[in-house]
Amino acid sequence: MKKLQATIALMAMCLSGISQVEYQYLEFNNVNALLSNGGVFFNDPDLSSPGYEVPKGSGNHGIYAMSFWFGGEDVNGQLKLAGTTYEQAGDFFPGALTASGSAELPEEEEATKQIYLISQSQIDYHIANYDEVGYDMPDVIENWPAHGDLAYDLAFYLAPFQDVDGDGIYDPASGDYPLIKGDEAAYMILNDKGGIHATGGDPIGLEIHLLFYQYATDDFINNTTFVNMRIINRGTQTLYDFRSACFVDGDLGSSTDDYVGFDEGADVMYCYNGDAYDADYGENPPAIGVALLNEDVAKFASISDSPGAMGTPSTAAGYYNYMKGLWLDGTSFTYGGSGYGGAEAADYLYDGLPTTDLWSEVTAGNPAGERKMMMSTQHYGGVFSPGMELCYDYAVVYSHGEGHLENATNVVGLAEDAKAFYLADGEPYCNNVVLGLPEGKSDLEFSIYPNPTSGVFTIQAQGEYSATIFTLDGRVVYQANQLSGNSIIETGFANGTYLVVLKDENDNYTNQLIVINK
Repeated sequence: MKKLQATIALMAMCLSGISQVEYQYLEFNNVNALLSNGGVFFNDPDLSSPGYEVPKGSGNHGIYAMSFWFGGEDVNGQLKLAGTTYEQAGDFFPGALTASGSAELPEEEEATKQIYLISQSQIDYHIANYDEVGYDMPDVIENWPAHGDLAYDLAFYLAPFQDVDGDGIYDPASGDYPLIKGDEAAYMILNDKGGIHATGGDPIGLEIHLLFYQYATDDFINNTTFVNMRIINRGTQTLYDFRSACFVDGDLGSSTDDYVGFDEGADVMYCYNGDAYDADYGENPPAIGVALLNEDVAKFASISDSPGAMGTPSTAAGYYNYMKGLWLDGTSFTYGGSGYGGAEAADYLYDGLPTTDLWSEVTAGNPAGERKMMMSTQHYGGVFSPGMELCYDYAVVYSHGEGHLENATNVVGLAEDAKAFYLADGEPYCNNVVLGLPEGKSDLEFSIYPNPTSGVFTIQAQGEYSATIFTLDGRVVYQANQLSGNSIIETGFANGTYLVVLKDENDNYTNQLIVINK
């Protein structure tokens, strides 16, 4: 059924004339991950085949497809939604949107409709040699989408970069360089306004920035792929009860004998074999999981490949139901058995480890088979206002080497380890969106509270400094000099995300400010 859906989706894409979807392999470590900027990842639609090979070169795959869903209601209760399962360019399209409120996709603009594959070694070499005679700058560094084309009404600041001279302009010939995570990364920008939604959902006006990245190491990180996602509301409507979700069809080798599960403590959903042998991986097959690193998961469900209330969603309302913890028929997820039709409402299905006697597919006695899974989250109370930006970080982890049930349990531990690695890896990528941080350090450290704010907030810092606040399209909306210590700021800002830049005698420092007027 799944392969038929993918084939139909590919035919529809060809018939509609969509030709902009690009594919790139991210394969720096022990994973070969096929990426696209059409909204479905780790999947090859041309062959209707999986695209997340681990170990690399083995011919075995842990994931058939992964995608993201977004939905919320406007002030009148009307649902706005973008989502997909297998359909490239179904609800998502390559490129950045206009930033002045119309949230349109300029057809002629091309720079933001590409996948930018870049390595840290390229960046390091650029840093060391940009001013040397004969230096040949890589195209990916020269054409990094740091700025949107203002002629197309795009936001001025797009992809993160290190602003070495602090002038706010990306100029790699003067030493500026892209900011990425990992040893190698792929950066892309998607939107939900480039065409009619296959789900039937009304578009939101989302601009979605994705960074997939890998590290080459001698431990479990060598089998891990990380994902950073920034979503920006480029439209004019505030959405309520806004939710985001990650969908994974976790075919673990053969798709006919799988189970899924979830661990609340590690915020990880995982797929594992239902018995000790897989037709592709062989004896003691591995387990694979997707962990949310910087938020708490609100709902988790196993999705059936069969028709019915527990099946794959095909309408906007169905996608949104899953994100809210409801089956397609509107009934709640319930505890025990298959998670359907019970007496006690549940947020998470199969939240017990399969090596214990808690609720899992093992203790439920389910027949193994085709499995899909979804986990959703809700940020800032579900309010998503124009200009607001949300950030999510994920890790795809893999465990092999023990029994099939022990591998599932180990995935939970690896998710916790991946989160610790992520937290120890420096500033979150979303905090370096616009200007980056200039070279050098000083004693100035600052924080903003409350954040989010309704308009009145305090900048807490030491020493003397100036403060400038920008919109994400580069407009200055506040400026003050000769500040010191704690400064109370009162603004009439519209709802949205802003950049606060503090400057002392040595450097510039940035932080984000989120305004929500309730």
